[in-house]
Amino acid sequence: MYCTYCVLYVVLYDVLQLQQLLSDELCKELMQLFSVHREAGGAGGPVGTAYTRQVAELTYHRQATQLLSDEYCFRIVFVSLQPLRLVLPTLL
Repeated sequence: MYCTYCVLYVVLYDVLQLQQLLSDELCKELMQLFSVHREAGGAGGPVGTAYTRQVAELTYHRQATQLLSDEYCFRIVFVSLQPLRLVLPTLL
């Protein structure tokens, strides 16, 4: 019973977050900015080619910071020696 409650709570929280992303105008602008810079190669990639994306990534970060002028803008960098593999457990 408790497991069902926890899963329901996580799903509800995810739905609320998705609703926020789809309805907030700033979120829409940030997603559009991300998709534009992702196509241009400025929204991340392998560490080995980071030097080739440096100007594009700085431009992306600057534009995101301008959109988030009233809020804090953080840059998070993940470094991994192996590609990310997502493994989802099966719930029975």
